[in-house]
Amino acid sequence: MTYPLLFPRGECSWNTGMEHVEERRTAKRTRVTQLQYYAYRLSQRNGFSILHNSGKLFQQYIVDAYVKTEGSRLHFLPQNQKDLRIELYRGLLDALECRAHNENIRTGKLIILPSSFQGSPRHMQQNYQDAMAMVRKFGKPDLFLTFTCNPSWSEILNSMEGVQRPEDRPDIIVRVFNMKLKELLEDICKHGIFGTVLAYIYVIEFQKRGLPHAHILLTLDSESKIRTKDDIDKFVSAELPDPCTDLRLFQIVTKCMVHGPCGTININSPCMRDGQCCKSFPKQFKDDTEENVNGYPIYRRRATEPVQVGKYSIDNRWVVPYNPWLLKKFNAHINVEVCASVKSVKYLYKYVYKGHDAASVKIQKEGALDHDEILSFVEGRYVSAPEAMWRLNEFNLSHKSHTVVRLAVHLPQQQPIVYQDGQEAQAIERAALRKTTLTSWFELNKNDPSAHNISYSDIPQYYVFDKSTTNWKKRQRGGQNVIGRLPVVSILDSERYYLRMLLLRKSGAISFDDILTVNGLRCITFQQACQEYGLLRGDQQWHDALNEAAQFQSPRQLRMLFAMICGFGEVEDVPDLWVQHQVSLCEDFVHRYSEQTGPHYALADIEELLTSYNLSLQKLHLPTVDLPASVLERANFDVVEEQAKANSYTMQLNSEQRNGVEILLSAVYNNAADTPKCYFLDGPAGTGKTFVYSTLLHTIRGRGDDVIPVASTGIAATLLIGGRTAHSVFKIPIDLNATSTSNLKPNTKEADMLLKTKLIVWDEAPMTHVHAFLAVDRLLQDLTKCKEPFGGKVILLGGDFRQVLPVILRGSRTLTVASSLKKHALWLKFHKLYLTKNMRALESERDFGAWLLDIGEKKSGSTIQLPLQCYPSIQDPVHQLYSDIDFSSVTPQELKGRAILTVNNERSMEINNKVLEFMPGNETVYKAVDMIMSEDPQDQLTFPEEFLNSLTPTGLPPYELKLKIGCIVMLLRNLAPSKGLCNGTRLIITKLQQNIIQAKSIDGTQTFLIPRIPLIPSQTNMPFKFK
Repeated sequence: MTYPLLFPRGECSWNTGMEHVEERRTAKRTRVTQLQYYAYRLSQRNGFSILHNSGKLFQQYIVDAYVKTEGSRLHFLPQNQKDLRIELYRGLLDALECRAHNENIRTGKLIILPSSFQGSPRHMQQNYQDAMAMVRKFGKPDLFLTFTCNPSWSEILNSMEGVQRPEDRPDIIVRVFNMKLKELLEDICKHGIFGTVLAYIYVIEFQKRGLPHAHILLTLDSESKIRTKDDIDKFVSAELPDPCTDLRLFQIVTKCMVHGPCGTININSPCMRDGQCCKSFPKQFKDDTEENVNGYPIYRRRATEPVQVGKYSIDNRWVVPYNPWLLKKFNAHINVEVCASVKSVKYLYKYVYKGHDAASVKIQKEGALDHDEILSFVEGRYVSAPEAMWRLNEFNLSHKSHTVVRLAVHLPQQQPIVYQDGQEAQAIERAALRKTTLTSWFELNKNDPSAHNISYSDIPQYYVFDKSTTNWKKRQRGGQNVIGRLPVVSILDSERYYLRMLLLRKSGAISFDDILTVNGLRCITFQQACQEYGLLRGDQQWHDALNEAAQFQSPRQLRMLFAMICGFGEVEDVPDLWVQHQVSLCEDFVHRYSEQTGPHYALADIEELLTSYNLSLQKLHLPTVDLPASVLERANFDVVEEQAKANSYTMQLNSEQRNGVEILLSAVYNNAADTPKCYFLDGPAGTGKTFVYSTLLHTIRGRGDDVIPVASTGIAATLLIGGRTAHSVFKIPIDLNATSTSNLKPNTKEADMLLKTKLIVWDEAPMTHVHAFLAVDRLLQDLTKCKEPFGGKVILLGGDFRQVLPVILRGSRTLTVASSLKKHALWLKFHKLYLTKNMRALESERDFGAWLLDIGEKKSGSTIQLPLQCYPSIQDPVHQLYSDIDFSSVTPQELKGRAILTVNNERSMEINNKVLEFMPGNETVYKAVDMIMSEDPQDQLTFPEEFLNSLTPTGLPPYELKLKIGCIVMLLRNLAPSKGLCNGTRLIITKLQQNIIQAKSIDGTQTFLIPRIPLIPSQTNMPFKFK
């Protein structure tokens, strides 16, 4: 009865022959489409309309209209797929036939729902990958907003006629929401209520009850980033406002921003799953905001008096985070969430582009295996009246701030071709004349030298692809809003996968053969080309590194490089690496001894070098040898020499230092039960803590006893004679917690060394997390079978708590202080020694030193006034420091005293690039090979390689490392602390090879070889691990 009631005069509906009026007719279209007809029919006009006043029947008519329109589109696809074919889907057909064969059933029909159909799973996946391309360029999103339509908006209520209710007019609801959404985006993007927006995306969804809502992701520029808890509190609140000071905001929050309630208060709430709220409400009370917990902040929710909302008593635990300014302006549900880390990327973008859920493969009754994506889409489809109206009005379902150009990646002569049965020859002829974006890029590089330095993925920023001529043409404007994207390729499509890897790295290619050519060698496959470029894991890169180094380095340096590769390189076959390079590794010993004994001496030397990496010849399945005395002597200290140094150092001690040394020596050699065993040497910079350590080391070694010097950092360990990092000596885990234990095993050489030592010296202790000390305490108690602190061993910690405390990733001040040894009961076991006299500062610097000490002891108040000499000059610091240097003849002494300190890595990279511009010579660029550490192939597709390239976690160099001979670099890993190669060591580049870098120490006395090594960030706050 619906249509007779709505159209009592029997008016005609749409038909395929309905034509446009003359003024609307075009050369391409003379007939009215189904969508155009219903948009016309549903438009509001003056006068009474039965259709618009029919209540639920109007909703039904709207749904029918859209379902018929969508159904016509879906009907077209299977009717034409038999004739219209594309190579893109051949792989799917092969997979279907393979599965049917395995299950002993015949292959049924294959019907594809293409990405061109808006709202299809393929369409949503394409949009997801486009969004990830934006993340690659601009970084993770900073804010996630959910904006929901409010049916009580005055614009909606004022448009109601008679007794109409908002749900009776979905046409008005969607139009008002669309206008409000545009206004919201204008406030955010143009007026900058959150700061400057670099990029945004939004996607429209429809609740089961029908109301539209938008998911919006915003990426802010570096100056507007939300970094601290104060920034979070400035933009986001999760508390009930005070009704006495802002009654309107209080009313909106209690009406629109209160979750549920659910849980024990209301077990029938829709959010309840197995007795728990799926949104984790109610939240916990929190006096202060925490910046980052699993990718999201924990907002401040102070414990205040509850208020009555309806029949429920509500407090801050039930408030959904919001922005007060937006809430007051729009009077709607606007959830505002801060994205604290990249860890949120996967969930947010997958959530935004989740699309429709439905199974796509099933076995029919006749025993045939069908793949009908259209049927699955229709069966899982739910259409509400507002969604139908939104689609009939042709409003955007999603939108991005930037245009993403999808670039072709195909093998030679394997580009997708659309053709009809019987017209294969004509299709091939057409394909020969039309270029793809890839083959057209080759032509561009042949004809336009200015394109040679632009990678394939970046070419859309500078050129536009003309589809009519299939040529790239130089872009006149608008390139800053364009991003190129290569399609994600599965590793199963191996050659195309490796071609994609090469396209991400090689600029200026003029043909497929050019891509296959590496250093003059024409490779057979793209996989081989990747291998030659060093893009694939395997031992070939280590063979290449040793071969390169053998051309200009001594055997001793080669052995250090060999040990370093074994320690960090994840070598698959170490014995083969030794056999292949044995001649160059043993050359000096063979010359000195003989061909028979030379390799034994070389292996003995390698054994010593491997100890820095907690490795041995036996662990690496290399031939074991008896260490010659000449090699052993390197590791031992000469007692007579140590005694002489001890006497010399003791004579130079001041009274404070002498007192500390005497107390500690007494503790070491006095076995009285009441003698303290745990000491802390406190002293500001320059008071001689290192001198005290050195005196103790020489004195104890001069008496023929063992002492273990360690430090919290590699660079500090180099200042201690025989020093190593605490993590390497005690095998402290990287990821620490309150119950962490050491990985050091009893009955090993390392354990015996700890048992024999008379004293443990630990420098820069204040910057070590208390959990590390607890792990060492457990280790020593376990080894010594003694329950005294640190197993009764005499231990000396040293440092200055006024300087750097443990670094807690995005940790608050409270968390940082709580992680310090001083805040643990173990601190009470330590006897304190103090150094106060500055032995380093000159007389003219005494006042400056005293001023620094006052700041460290918080005597200068909360406001600090810098002395005039601390103010930067107007001149650019790079120009100020380096403009007077002739880099062609610069000496290490001229460089080592110059450095620019910055507060973050991003600024440091900008400065480094400026300094490189000052330097002569050619720039060498080393590109990382990033990969997901996951066996799930979906993760490989979700996070493409170029997205990983855009990340620079703490402790990793940038994806593109730009270097010149003569520039200064800093190590980010403890490669060989005993040799001076530590995290923080500064080196001067002397040679740049494809697989190794040669560098000198900053004083010019030592030369090192540094290979490519895998780096895995220990703390990334990401939903995956990568290297």
